[in-house]
Formats: sequence, structure tokens, C-alpha cells
Amino acid sequence: MLQRIDTRSVNMGAYLLGQNGDVMGKAQVKGSEFTELNDSKSFEDVMRDGVTVMEVNADGSVTNKTLHLHKVELPPNVRAGVEYRKSCCDFTHSAEFKTLKENADYTGMSDAEKYRAIYERYQYCFGENFHKAYAVPYPIDMSGEYGYDMGFQALKDFEKELREHFGDEYTIREIRREALYGDKTDEEVRQEIIDGYDLSDGLTFRELYEISDEIRRVGLDGGFAFRLDDLFVDYGTYWNPPKNNDKYAERAKWLDVNVSQRWWNEMEHVYSSCNSCGIFIHPNYMSTLSQIKASC
Repeated sequence: MLQRIDTRSVNMGAYLLGQNGDVMGKAQVKGSEFTELNDSKSFEDVMRDGVTVMEVNADGSVTNKTLHLHKVELPPNVRAGVEYRKSCCDFTHSAEFKTLKENADYTGMSDAEKYRAIYERYQYCFGENFHKAYAVPYPIDMSGEYGYDMGFQALKDFEKELREHFGDEYTIREIRREALYGDKTDEEVRQEIIDGYDLSDGLTFRELYEISDEIRRVGLDGGFAFRLDDLFVDYGTYWNPPKNNDKYAERAKWLDVNVSQRWWNEMEHVYSSCNSCGIFIHPNYMSTLSQIKASC
């Protein structure tokens, strides 16, 4: 089955995506366009015949045109990100998303109930863990030259829909906490998130990124998630990589390595040094750090 593609948000190219989220082909396009791909056609058929789209002109009129696709070779670091985001998702029911969204009825729901209904719709259509799609900061190509992938798009659309319903990010965090964790205390919420991982063999950096991202999404990390990259200093140089050295490729080597004591010490040092210099860091920073550290 081929997925719908919407090229209105892609300036340099439209990407053909398979049911599992793979980037399978690309059409060079410009302008505002929209298409429904024919599910009865094979990928080879579409590559050969092209695909017809409707281009929306400035005056509102519509022009049909045929896009011809070619295969995409992604750079290794971009491919790694696509593969990670794909691993977070399950696109089995993605074709149902448009209908489910159009038929959604939030009448009489509280904000928390509405959030949960939206969230569960995305989970059903894109997988229970779709929200992790960029918890680990692999590169995402925003130009359209390479990395249009469905895992990224699903989360991007989810966050846009939340803003439309609930407003600013801080309000969304409060509502997510109520919707998913009820009236649990700060410590209980963080622990429930941490307990979702088997840390019997230690905590990897990949797990640390994912755990801290969810704690951030409910407003309880105190900026901890934001500072993870700053102090990933044990394992290569990321802000000033050696010439011809890809910082994302370097980081990927260490994502599945356990967090070291030295690294914990560095993160603790950030908190203490900022406080001594009069720079405010929210107490949740140390609460998050200490609670994760104590659990592994």
C-alpha cells in the first residue's frame, strides 16, 4: 500500500513512502500540491508512470500535473535517523487517520480527556511509541533534499494539532501530565516513566534521551533534556567536531553504550556551577538527574 503524500510543506521535493515508512522515491516539485496515491499500483508502476497531483495556483484554481519519481539514496547519518524514527512507529492503520480525525467529536470532554483522545488516535494510526520519533536527536533535513520521513511527519502533525486545541507548550505539558499520569506526584510521574525501561543492565544514552524527553513533555525535567547534548563530552566532540568528521555519526557510535559515572558527575557539575554563579536552574533538573541515576 502506498501512502498519501502532501507536498505543500516540502519546497524541494515530494517523497513517496511505503507502508512501513521507508522513503522509496522522490519527485522534484515546487509550489503547493496535493495528491492521493493509487493504492492499487505497485511502487514499480508509480516509478515508471509517475503520479498525478493537483497544483493549487495563487488564484485558487487547480492544475493537474504528473510527477516522475526517482529512487533516493540517503546519506548514512540521515538514514540512521529515518530508521530510528521508523522503529518508533507502526503504520499499519495510518490510512485510517484522515477519516478518524474528520469524525472526531470532543463534545463535553475536559482538556485532559480531549488530549488523551487525540493522543490515542495518533498511537493507533502511527504506533504506541510514535512520540519518541525525535527523542534521540538524529539529523532531520528540513530542506526536503533528503529526509522527509513519516515518523517525523506524524509527530510534527501531532504537535501542531495540540497547539491548535490547547495553545502554548507549557499548557500542553500540564495537560499531558494530567491526561497520562493523573494526580501522581512529580516523583511518581518520573518513576513511572523510568520504570518503562529495563535498566537491569545499566542505562544507555539512547534510553536516557528517551526517558528525559518524556519527562520534559510533562514539564518535570527542569531543563535536563535540553542539556544532554551539551555534556555528551565523554564520547567525542559534538559542537566542534574534527574536520570532515560527522558529529551525528560520532554520537551514533555511543548511543547504546551505558552512561558513565564521569558523565553523571559532569551533569551534576552544571547544576552546582550555575547556582554558584547566580544562574537559575530549576530544582527539577537535579531531581530528574538523581532519580534516573538511582534507578540504574
